[in-house]
Amino acid sequence: MDTYRAFLAIIISFVILLGYQYFFVGFDQPAAVNGPTEQSAAVTGQAAQVQQPAVVAVPQMPAEVAQLPAIPYDRKPKDITIDTDLYTAILSEDGGTVTSFVLKKQRETNAKDSPGMQLVKTTAAQGFPLQFSWGSAVGTRVLYDSNVQSLKLSADKTKAELRMKAEAGNGLVVERVYTFDNSSYLIDLSVNVKNQSDNILQGIPQLGLVNTRFEGVASPSDRFLFGGPAAFINGALEEVKAGDFEDGPKTLQGAIEWAGYEGNYFLCALVPKDGAGGSFTMQGTDMLASTQLSGTLDTLQPRTEKNYEYHVYYGPKKLKMLQSIGYNLERSVNFGWFDVIAKPTLWLLNMFYSSATTTVSLLFWLPCSLKVFFGRFHRRV
Repeated sequence: MDTYRAFLAIIISFVILLGYQYFFVGFDQPAAVNGPTEQSAAVTGQAAQVQQPAVVAVPQMPAEVAQLPAIPYDRKPKDITIDTDLYTAILSEDGGTVTSFVLKKQRETNAKDSPGMQLVKTTAAQGFPLQFSWGSAVGTRVLYDSNVQSLKLSADKTKAELRMKAEAGNGLVVERVYTFDNSSYLIDLSVNVKNQSDNILQGIPQLGLVNTRFEGVASPSDRFLFGGPAAFINGALEEVKAGDFEDGPKTLQGAIEWAGYEGNYFLCALVPKDGAGGSFTMQGTDMLASTQLSGTLDTLQPRTEKNYEYHVYYGPKKLKMLQSIGYNLERSVNFGWFDVIAKPTLWLLNMFYSSATTTVSLLFWLPCSLKVFFGRFHRRV
């Protein structure tokens, strides 16, 4: 993963640079140079103190998870399998949600027999992602009818659509259209709400996610990297810790470019289009978070309809790929205080990784490049 490679490169590079400094340059420097060094050490100590809360034991989920209310459907909801070169997803007619999303190029662990990375780790009792509601007029648990039972994409069939339609009651009809691309983790989602009654109806579009932590195995980088609800709002990245919403829902408002849930290496994000998202609400715990992207109040006259457009991203946090997608999704790759150093290092690492023939050559050329850079910086200072 890009994040793991970046931290590994930083650690190895600094070890080599310190060794070079010790054996070839030495640490005996004039007093004028020692001052900033001591100051830097003091700042590093303060940074370590700031990071301490991140290693506090995470709060445990309640022993019993509240069950979602049972809906008396007149038939069993069908599952629809979507198979692409990048992932295999399963969508359910029960609410039109995603019950499974397995990445093919990333694995759960480093074991050879490890299965693909599962991004939907919740149960039916906890709820599944991509629940759509329209205020109180359309609930999240409605039974859809799908036009297909499976879709298989390939190099010969690069795009495909899944249509799901439901009678939501009160004269409202909801139709979802998913558009899948064989070469992308980005999914287009269109939700059409049609008022077929003789009454004026009002509702707020709401699209929700339910997430648990992606990484099943703890990593040393967990203490430095954020995992939880995040959004890019008003031109800035907002990462909300569980402690901010454990006592009650927390809502962020503004110009939302994307909102969702992120881990160290993976991202589940909703990208609203044309005013489909004006607020982002989160609740739950560090172990189970429920988030909701809401639009504004809409009024439907009799025999009228309203369409809501979204992009849905379920995939790895690869910087170059996210930059090519746009919508500032690449801002989810955030190294905090190390961002200024880590991202150039990550760029160098990926460049050398793509051209280096062996790991040894990679570990040689990367520290040399960093030495040249920091050496010039040192001479300027």
